[in-house]
Amino acid sequence: MHNLLRVSDAVSLAFHTLWLLAERQNELLRTPEIAEILSVSEHHLQKVHQRLAKAGFIRAVRGPKGGFILNRSPEKITLMQIYEAIDGPLETRRCMLGRSTCRVQDCLLGELVEEVNQLVRRHFEKITLAELAKTDLENSMEKIG
Repeated sequence: MHNLLRVSDAVSLAFHTLWLLAERQNELLRTPEIAEILSVSEHHLQKVHQRLAKAGFIRAVRGPKGGFILNRSPEKITLMQIYEAIDGPLETRRCMLGRSTCRVQDCLLGELVEEVNQLVRRHFEKITLAELAKTDLENSMEKIG
């Protein structure tokens, strides 16, 4: 069964990476470690880490014991900021086909599409990385995987 809420793989990896770094604020985590924890492609994750670093969310610490660390306070990072750093502005379209106008006078689903989009936007704007970091990591990873 598919989820109704869809975010790109890159956004999902960014959310999860930043969540792990917020959970383990005093630890440096390297891309291979994060990839193993999340059971994802190290190569794809590396590209996401480059984008997160460019956006100023994380910074690399070089050296044999190096890795990534948060570059900002988790209380000041929202899901919306992360989403937009990876995929650009969140567009709230009314049409499921992505059109500005529809051939059908009234949407087949009524206001549902617009309401769901607004709900996601409000949630992403409200939830901070600090709130996500309060989530129990081990139990959450069991649910993910």
